[in-house]
Amino acid sequence: MARSSSSAASSQRSKKPSSSSSTLAEGVTPRPRRRKQPTTSTKGGRKQSNDNNDDGDYSFLAGDNDISMTDSSNKRSSGVKAGRDKENETNHQPDKSKPRDKIITVQDDTKAANKKQHSNIDELNDAMAKVSLGSGNGNKSSRAKREASESSLQLSSAAVLDYSMGACPPVGYGTNKISVSTSNEELVTTLQKAIKTLAKQGDNNIDPTTYKVLSKNTLLLETVASSSHSLKSVQSILIEENSTKLVDTAKKCLKALSSMTDGKSKTNKSDDDLELALLRVAVHSLRSITPTLDYYESKSIYEIVIKLFYHCVVIAGDACHKKFQSFGNSSSTNKKNVNVGVVLEYALLCLGSYEGLGKLLHNNSSKKKKTKKDGIAWDEMLPIPKIGETYSKSTTPLPQKQLVKIALESSQCAASSLLYLSLISLHVSTTKSKDEWMIPNEFHFASSVIYETCSGKYDGTPMFQKILTNVALPYILHSLLETNGGANNTMTITNIDALRQVKKVYRILWDGARSIEEVGNASNSTTLRICSLNVYCEAISFILDVLHQCFELCANSSNLSDADQSEVNALFDRAASSAMKAAAIFDKSTGVFASTNKGKVESTSLAKNKKALLQFHTIVGAKLDLTRKCISTRGDASPLSASYFEYCTYRSVHLFRLTGKCTLSSFTLEDAGRALKADDECLMAMWTFFVVDLSLQARHGLVNTDTALTMSEREIELIISTFEKKIINASTTIQSRSRSMMLLAELHKEATTILSSSSDHTYAEKGPFLAVMGSVLARCLAPLELKLARSQKESSRSLNFRLSSSDIHAKSALFYTIASEVSNEEEKERFCDESDSQLQKSFDILMKLISSIEDDAIERNTQCISAVEMFAKIHDAFIDNGDKWPHDRVNCYNGSRFMVCY
Repeated sequence: MARSSSSAASSQRSKKPSSSSSTLAEGVTPRPRRRKQPTTSTKGGRKQSNDNNDDGDYSFLAGDNDISMTDSSNKRSSGVKAGRDKENETNHQPDKSKPRDKIITVQDDTKAANKKQHSNIDELNDAMAKVSLGSGNGNKSSRAKREASESSLQLSSAAVLDYSMGACPPVGYGTNKISVSTSNEELVTTLQKAIKTLAKQGDNNIDPTTYKVLSKNTLLLETVASSSHSLKSVQSILIEENSTKLVDTAKKCLKALSSMTDGKSKTNKSDDDLELALLRVAVHSLRSITPTLDYYESKSIYEIVIKLFYHCVVIAGDACHKKFQSFGNSSSTNKKNVNVGVVLEYALLCLGSYEGLGKLLHNNSSKKKKTKKDGIAWDEMLPIPKIGETYSKSTTPLPQKQLVKIALESSQCAASSLLYLSLISLHVSTTKSKDEWMIPNEFHFASSVIYETCSGKYDGTPMFQKILTNVALPYILHSLLETNGGANNTMTITNIDALRQVKKVYRILWDGARSIEEVGNASNSTTLRICSLNVYCEAISFILDVLHQCFELCANSSNLSDADQSEVNALFDRAASSAMKAAAIFDKSTGVFASTNKGKVESTSLAKNKKALLQFHTIVGAKLDLTRKCISTRGDASPLSASYFEYCTYRSVHLFRLTGKCTLSSFTLEDAGRALKADDECLMAMWTFFVVDLSLQARHGLVNTDTALTMSEREIELIISTFEKKIINASTTIQSRSRSMMLLAELHKEATTILSSSSDHTYAEKGPFLAVMGSVLARCLAPLELKLARSQKESSRSLNFRLSSSDIHAKSALFYTIASEVSNEEEKERFCDESDSQLQKSFDILMKLISSIEDDAIERNTQCISAVEMFAKIHDAFIDNGDKWPHDRVNCYNGSRFMVCY
């Protein structure tokens, strides 16, 4: 077939198509899936779902190892529960002020280089690989890509080390309507009110002996208040004389509280008052005697007080969570009816109990907690274990199993309480309520905590994040791993059930991020949306940090059972799926890639959004890649999942849009050859990712003068041909998701842009890139559209898919035609033949469809008109009316039957 000259083609291309010229739908963001986890068996032989209730509400007292409120030699006398028996989850984030024991890094010899500061966008651009395509050596090309991938990973790891989450709430986004009373006698008055509340509750069977010791002795009440407030010994003789009675008072309060909360939902304000009164009396009774206790003098009472403190922490933390959920789920008009003060008081009571627990555990520890000038270092409250260390009963007040349980659940409750204080300040500020809340001055740290969490003036790392990173994470690893001893002192994974605690931490952070997101959307705040994305990043990072460090420290992870390996893979899949969902949420809420932003001067908020999204992909993407590599090198069970490859696709597309260049992935064809145990869904997602990655490399090469494709022709053919084979037998759901992912590469839009360009742009030496783009459209996307058309029950949807296929074939012909104009004689003939073939397929589909549609239906179907118009414009711009295309066949589009402006 004869071709017009390049100059003629350029002049014809100046004819811009109408707004309806592109028949493909915009690249719709595929909704991230939360895949149902397989059923596994526990060590006890029971069958259980990996999902369980970890996505539900929190309950920190639920578990197999309930801790008695009496001496360890006695049976539990009363079952104190803190609410529903459901599980929770949460997050992690590095702290620049306190280095962690071990964080995700690459090779040790790169640590010095990683200390350098990097500019995210510039460094990502500099890390781009030099490209080349053609008949070059395939092995050399693979090595180049591998080296570029490793370089990109090292850069990402440096960014991981430098990353800091930032303040939460952000500076300037707090409220001044929450404050702490300045009265020195506030705690005495508060305790007196609590005792009066208990005395009035005869109907609730509150035993008068519960509060008798404090109601009858005013001096003792004042001493308890003073000692509890400061957690320092005040008139210790009076406290010591009544220590047994005060412990008994705490026991009775918690027992009464347990009987009230079991199986009962609290909606009545009087119930809140009574439960707060019981909890308040218990907490301050225990705090008052804490400075007088010595483990070696009274081991029995020491252990009892630790367990009572633990129950106070969990009960207060669980109540704080439930009350905040009630507040967060209320409409804006009903928020004022929810008692914000109750949430605040439960949070501070939880922290007060946590401080008392930490003092008792530190009193018996060789490492004393550090202090902070402006408040309490909450992440240093509990003694931190060494990974793999085994405690003896002589060095700890409790058996190791109980100690780890107490530390894990207490730290999560304290962290969630600090988080809820921050979140409720955001909600209060957005409701613009005129109400103000004055919190009782019950604890010496109350003012500093409210300043850090509610004022919006604190610009340091959030304390809830420090607790989860520096306390919860080490205890989870300690629970997971055990040292074998011997010459090598190796570690093994002994308690895979500890991963359930990871889900709790994840859920705390994820729900917190979602709450910030809601406030940010309601107030249209860029800063809050970025804060939400950062907390999402923390939630995902916590999972990945645990997995990575666990398998870095453990040399025998390949010995995991199938059920345990399934737990690990499910957790990795959760992280990958959440990463994709978080990026999609941010993209949708900010419109960072919206078409309305194109061609405009970039605003400050848009620049911040792009920087935040780039940082998210840099941090989370690097951790996902490194964790995947770390786990997959241990044995033959690789944690590959469809979610991981879908996230990789999403990340590649986002980074291309953000930087204008293609960032190479660490997952290569060589890694794909080892993916033996992946299911069909995973394999299809993997090959879809390779196709999208190939498309982005081609687009990158088309607009950059110093790069070429990193893949050889053999590798390109392998990717496209494998995709063709696997997509045939894939389910409709998988085909649909693959299509959504491929549309993100926007090759169809690139064709429209080329066709509508009014400049005399030449594509010298760009033939290989154009040929790859044409091949992907012709062999991957166009056939996929036809397969989906056949599976549609609605005729209108089937018609749209077929028209889309015709449109894609025509655009493929466009790419092949331009490629032929800038290629050598051998390639020119091949590309010309491909162009003829694709245009013929487009024509055949159109003729078959149009002949079966009524005239009036064609006039109403804008997609049909657009498909015909696209074909006509491509034909008009690049094809002479030669022998293969008789004049009457082309001019048939001018007939009134087709209503095409041609």
